[in-house]
Amino acid sequence: SFQHIIHLKFPQETVRVRVLRRCEELELSVPVQPLRRLVPATVYDEPQPYFLYGGFAFVGLTEPYLHEWGDDWIADAPQDLVHLALTGVQRRADEQPVILSRCFPSRRTAGYTHMADRQVVRVNGEPVINLQQMYSLVQEMHATSEFLAFEVYCTGGNAIVTTSTRVAQQTLEETMKLYRVPAAAAPELIEAHEAGAGAKGG
Repeated sequence: SFQHIIHLKFPQETVRVRVLRRCEELELSVPVQPLRRLVPATVYDEPQPYFLYGGFAFVGLTEPYLHEWGDDWIADAPQDLVHLALTGVQRRADEQPVILSRCFPSRRTAGYTHMADRQVVRVNGEPVINLQQMYSLVQEMHATSEFLAFEVYCTGGNAIVTTSTRVAQQTLEETMKLYRVPAAAAPELIEAHEAGAGAKGG
């Protein structure tokens, strides 16, 4: 099969193909390269980056995250996330899905707890590319917007999780104290955001 021929090749080797273009048959050499997986299959043995906003926790989706559902994670984990892990391909080199990993229970997150483990696709209408980009986006919007709206993927139609920026700050402080969360974000996210903000300002 054609797929078998592709698998016999090393990256950057070429495959000769014949194509029909404008009723003319052409023979082309096409370089092969592995598909870039959208969801990393492995992660290094170190804490994975995260950030909290209000009473919500966000992380980048990885296959080891899905392994938390056990050996049969392909059947037991949320199927839209499994589908991303098994078939997703990057459209750009830094793309990685971000998920709303947890809604910490409180009176301010009431009604949103069932939204956990869903992909965040937009924040105030801006597409989410990866965790670092989303963290910076949220920090910038927190300073300039009254409300933040997180659009999360749902089968049959996306849902919107909203919070006011004023309430979000209060909820974050309460959440960190109640659940003993040591930091609102991973150090690498904060450092990269500050470096990026400094570059813009400079």
